[in-house]
Amino acid sequence: MGSSSSVEKKVETTGKEERGGVPKRARKRKVEEYASDPLSGSYKSDDGKVELRLDVDKVAPYWPVLNAASGDIRRDNGDLVSFQCRSLRSESNTTTFKGTAKMWRDEDVKSRAVRSAKVTIEAKQLQGKWTAHVTIQQKGYPEDMVFDCKRYSKYFRSVNLDVDYCTDTLQLPKFDTHSHPTRPFDLPQRILDLVTIFGDIGIEMVHNTENSSKVEDPDPSNPWSLSELKDVMKIHQNVNQNQWNLWVLLANKYRDPRSAGLMFDKKNRKGCVLFLDHPWFRGILDETPNPKAMRKFLHTLVHEIGHSFNLPHTFESGNQSSLSFMNYDWKYNEIHEPNAYFRNFHYTFDNAEVMCLRHGRSCWVEPGASRWGAGLPIISAPPDADSDDPHFTKLKLDVKPTKSSYSQMEPVFVELRIKNTHKRPIYLDTRLDLESHNTKIFVTTPDGRVLEVEPTTNHIIPPFIQGLYPEGSEEGPDRVSDVIPLVYGEDGFYFCSPGKYHIKAVYRSGEYYVTSEEIELSVEKVENTEILKVFFTDVMGEYIEMGGSEDSTYDACRELLNKLAGSDEYSPWADMLTSMTCQYKKKPRSVMRTGDNKRVKVSIQESSLETTLSRTQKLVDNLHANGTPRQSILYKKSVMQRAEIFIALGQAEKAEVEVKMMLNDLKERKVKFFVIQWIEDEWMKLKGESSPKTQQEIIQERVNEIVTWYTEDFDKEEEINEESGLGHSTIFSHFNRRHTSSRDDLVYKIMAKADDEDDIVSVLEYADSLQKTRQYNLSVVQDALLIFIVHHPLAKEAGIHFPEFPGAPEMDLSTSAISLTPDGPADESTMNYFRNDWDFCFHHSHWHRVYFGGKIPTSKETYTYLDRQGELFGYMHKQMLARYNAERESWGLEKAVAYDFSEVEPLGCDLGKQFHDHSENGRFHPRPARVQWRSADFTRFQKFENNIYEAIRNGELTFTPDENGLGQLKIEKIPLDLEEDVAAEGYEPRSGSMNWMGNILEATTQTFNKTYGNMHNEGHGIFGSTRSGSSYMHTTSHAVRDNIFYRWHTRIDDILHAFSGTRKTELNKDPPPVIISEWDIIISTSEDQPQGFDKWNKTTGWEQNFDSDTMQTTLGEPKKKFEFLKMSHKPFSYHIRLRRIDGSVNTPLPLTLRIFICPAKHVNDRRRWIEMDKFRFILGKDQDHATLTRQDRHSSVIRRNPNDSADDFEIAITKKVSGFCECGWPYNMMLPRGQNENGGEDYALMVFATDNKLDTLDVRSECGSLSYCGAKGMKYPDRRTMGYPFTTPITIGGKIVSINQAAQMLSNMGMTNFKIQNNVRIELDSPPDESVVRPTTVWQARTQLHLTTEAEYKPSSWTGRFRILIRGEMIESDDDIKHIRIRFQGRVKGNGDYKVRDMTLSERGDSLNLRNENILEVTVDGQTSFAIPESGRYSDILSFELEPEVDYFLTFLLDSPSCYVSPATSGEAVTWRIKDADGDAAVSQDWNALKEQGKISHTRSSLYAIQRILGAGENWQ
Repeated sequence: MGSSSSVEKKVETTGKEERGGVPKRARKRKVEEYASDPLSGSYKSDDGKVELRLDVDKVAPYWPVLNAASGDIRRDNGDLVSFQCRSLRSESNTTTFKGTAKMWRDEDVKSRAVRSAKVTIEAKQLQGKWTAHVTIQQKGYPEDMVFDCKRYSKYFRSVNLDVDYCTDTLQLPKFDTHSHPTRPFDLPQRILDLVTIFGDIGIEMVHNTENSSKVEDPDPSNPWSLSELKDVMKIHQNVNQNQWNLWVLLANKYRDPRSAGLMFDKKNRKGCVLFLDHPWFRGILDETPNPKAMRKFLHTLVHEIGHSFNLPHTFESGNQSSLSFMNYDWKYNEIHEPNAYFRNFHYTFDNAEVMCLRHGRSCWVEPGASRWGAGLPIISAPPDADSDDPHFTKLKLDVKPTKSSYSQMEPVFVELRIKNTHKRPIYLDTRLDLESHNTKIFVTTPDGRVLEVEPTTNHIIPPFIQGLYPEGSEEGPDRVSDVIPLVYGEDGFYFCSPGKYHIKAVYRSGEYYVTSEEIELSVEKVENTEILKVFFTDVMGEYIEMGGSEDSTYDACRELLNKLAGSDEYSPWADMLTSMTCQYKKKPRSVMRTGDNKRVKVSIQESSLETTLSRTQKLVDNLHANGTPRQSILYKKSVMQRAEIFIALGQAEKAEVEVKMMLNDLKERKVKFFVIQWIEDEWMKLKGESSPKTQQEIIQERVNEIVTWYTEDFDKEEEINEESGLGHSTIFSHFNRRHTSSRDDLVYKIMAKADDEDDIVSVLEYADSLQKTRQYNLSVVQDALLIFIVHHPLAKEAGIHFPEFPGAPEMDLSTSAISLTPDGPADESTMNYFRNDWDFCFHHSHWHRVYFGGKIPTSKETYTYLDRQGELFGYMHKQMLARYNAERESWGLEKAVAYDFSEVEPLGCDLGKQFHDHSENGRFHPRPARVQWRSADFTRFQKFENNIYEAIRNGELTFTPDENGLGQLKIEKIPLDLEEDVAAEGYEPRSGSMNWMGNILEATTQTFNKTYGNMHNEGHGIFGSTRSGSSYMHTTSHAVRDNIFYRWHTRIDDILHAFSGTRKTELNKDPPPVIISEWDIIISTSEDQPQGFDKWNKTTGWEQNFDSDTMQTTLGEPKKKFEFLKMSHKPFSYHIRLRRIDGSVNTPLPLTLRIFICPAKHVNDRRRWIEMDKFRFILGKDQDHATLTRQDRHSSVIRRNPNDSADDFEIAITKKVSGFCECGWPYNMMLPRGQNENGGEDYALMVFATDNKLDTLDVRSECGSLSYCGAKGMKYPDRRTMGYPFTTPITIGGKIVSINQAAQMLSNMGMTNFKIQNNVRIELDSPPDESVVRPTTVWQARTQLHLTTEAEYKPSSWTGRFRILIRGEMIESDDDIKHIRIRFQGRVKGNGDYKVRDMTLSERGDSLNLRNENILEVTVDGQTSFAIPESGRYSDILSFELEPEVDYFLTFLLDSPSCYVSPATSGEAVTWRIKDADGDAAVSQDWNALKEQGKISHTRSSLYAIQRILGAGENWQ
């Protein structure tokens, strides 16, 4: 070894062994500091009777030093003495170590240390090998124990690993720690496998691949059963008798597809199984294994082998925060945040586990030699149920036996039910089975022993997070239940003696920890003691626990159970045991085992399908005839198992009969409606009848629900504890730095959840839980989820698109459209159709979700910033202004004028009642007119703007990084003369000057605030803040609706224009050798080129010239919510001719063709040119000329539809890349409106060809806009400045020229003229005929519930008889109203119809009763029983006068669930329900008496089925 001082050094730097992680000091040690000749390891005496394990120095780079020793001494009389010393000290730089040890004097794993002793170990080197002289001094013993040992291994234990497999080849985990981006920042790069990981902690893992066998399987898709696995394990144990031997089976799949693997019984824990078809492990067999799957494979296998060494879970010892292999990643993440486990995990065991593995008594560590966790503490006593902890009081855990009295041998089942008792939804892991490790059940026997129910097999099943809603909520169930068998386990049969038993349960998951009340049940004595002796054996227990087996070992078990089932004395409960032990299998499996030079072949047979049906028939018959509500879950499980078998046998009709019988029974037993619905859905899936909705449609609907959910119901405590820091009453702003920082933090949490679980449904439920539990401001959650949807690969894989508003067939055009007569003057309101076009608003909102300012995933769990965001921000908004100003001028309006900081803005903006009444917009307020900025804001912004203009003049940015900003830079100056020339060496557009200028104005990097402010975002904030609350400019979703948006952005663009004016673009530097003249480009409404367009003469060139068509635009009726009119155009195409310049033939000529249009009168104003398209085109090496046609739907600026790409010639000459599919300018607004007069408005069309080899524009996004949005996972595809060549003033030969001059001078730039004509105007219908009486709304649910927005109805799950209060003070009627019609609300698209019958309308009498003088029957089409479709329905016209201030009741029966709307905050009752729709209570009119009798099931402040009541006079049509 090295010097003695090196040993001392190792001793001094070790930390305490603590459950929960390696000490920080130990982690900081340099990995290369380890002894060159270590003395740690295993020692043995010459006679083999003494085994010493010495642990005092570092044997390998990642080897923790525990300063401990342990050993086993076999005395001459055969007794075994074990000792363990946990704190050795070295004596003054020597190799002598002393400490105090615990002593054990027998091999009983439960025995306690009988005494302590002093241990001295003197290590010396003899003949180059370490020896140890050990002295143990026991108090009270006259003689010391003295022995000498020689070091024979650096390891403390050695175990043989035997791996069998069902795959084509043997695959064991091998993981590169840097192959996956989610990892600790200080994790060294290593290749980890089983040998390495256990070798790091001193356990030698010996694996001989020659001893591994492939399990022959006639059908790899045939799932394994538990009995098969037990049989194979038994074969392994018979062949391999070595106690330090572990067996692993890598199988395909298990009968329960949720199971990723299992650990064999706790009494003989010598092996485990992993199921490689589980989603966790998919990809490990690929040629390049999936890193995430390989990481999970390694972690799971090491975890299960740890159990084989009897290590328990860390959370069973009360430490859910442990970063050890023996924790589950989801258990850790539950109390931290998504993906936190692997971000902090160093691929090791904690010190307490290492101490146990190295120095625990051999009987504690030896596989299968002791109980689970023999060497480490486990919390197993049931805690006190009384607690003030709020997490206890939010949930209620109930244990209910299916019977109160059982017979000996009768299987005991209990129902576990966890219920939400809180006022908010609770999201938690709802698995209640014991294998979930969420639940523990304790049984107190008649003799006072407390036994924890522990199954003999432990499965690894991922968590199932589910929302439990407040009682009575229509959003979902408030409880979840499961039936747990309590028959046999670690301690044998739990109910084997007659007497009184007590049962108590504990549920613990994440922050929730709750215990049940204790229940009592009795077990009655069976007099036949001979049967009891045969029954209560471990063999019978194993047979029942594994679900039966056809192995001959269990013949006696089968015979006994058949005998019991055939006896009237023991039936029907004996039928239950028969049912529990008839697992079925489609095919037998043949297993070949190899070991110790032996080969054993065993054919495993299981019950046939027919046998299983026969054995379970009596059980189902009994549950049908005599079952109780407590046995409902058991009944359901039995019937569904049989249904699966019937279907496998091709007898689906028998399954249908049995399932329907069971459902009818459950309904009669008053099982909750949502449970019935759940079973019906399960049955539909089982028999292969797909839902009318695809999985993608269901997921998309869920997304839409989450991002439109709204509530104002939150209390003061929730407002204070809201985690984003905004509180719940604050409207989220995309332009407030504090808001977006909180949003960005949540974005990464949601993305981490997706990276962690790879399950889109889990991600959506996680996001929904954050808002519905009031943990986060709902707008923050919804915006973060939208960004996730835009960027994360998991969302794309699921086919989720950015949510859109539905169409607007019921829009009121009288308030939505504008009226324009041919001679009518235009004003600011004229532009409402443009500003409120839904597709345009969507474009702006979505663009800001794409370029939200944070890092985005380039692949799963790999993140980076989007390229050139600052530059694209400026360019995209510049293009919006160019289009907006073109539109304004088409009406004769002036272009948008930059906002002046000191002006009093005269117009304001009010989007109208229809907009503000909608639930999505209820918290927004109109922006008032005649408001001026505060002087402080004026001064501050003027300072920032002056600083920016000064930077432009000086040619450099100078700034002090904001200490509170994100993405800080370490530099103080940035030159603004960065080379923009694409031909320049080392050109990098991301760091170009235009990008920096955009970053300053939007403050994307958040580093410039102190010097240059955050002008763009803070300006939005000022305009978006009013005395009444937030206005439209507060959010990207509505900002473009406000006219001030364009004036503010003109001011921003003025700055960018001033900067770009200091630069120059030389157009004669790198032109491609091609000619495009003004006669070579036309725009046409036909996709076909004009006849003769392609005629070419080698001498004279093109033979004919052609004129462009007049483009046709329209203004039509609005199509979507909040629109005024809808722009559109007749489809068009560009036809282009080009030819080479002489002498350039023989090489391919790749070109980028850039197409722009501009109002003809502004052709020399570079700010007015509108980009229409840019694309790649290649002139072949043998071509001296070519023609091409480009359709408008292929444009690079629009939100391109992937279905429109089939005929795009660009596909063949570009690489396909992934785009942001919902991002891009709306197709319907591709052309400006133009004018109707003079045959249309004059426009210029330009085609500019550039060298594609320099542009590097060689890709095509499959969807979305390449120009405005770039492509996913790559740099912006065009290396030229955005808007090239109009970004800066242009020069030719160094001389500034106008755009018109450039078109005449350059051969590669062609410009021609065309017209845009708007030939359709919308005018309102003529005034209504006054002779026709039209209805008015006299009552509506929204008003009665005090909702400020349009009522949003949700599907209900309730049936029964309802009584709805129509409150008189909410009725708006007069003497002219003689007739009414009731409007029924539909269940919304996709949720189906519902049926109403026996509806009456009457005045309210005493409390809940009616005044019987005038009870009116309500009909539809003359029928008292009618269906309400998804779109809703009106009743027949009813002759009834509703009087204000008089209350009324609508009473009706719902045969199927309808829908409901809730008030913004809980209010007084308006709905009463009788669940039993067909009983006496249903027909009774004395509802007051029913209420006193408790027969009114529910009283609610929500309102059901009814939307509004219309009223009219005598001549209603």
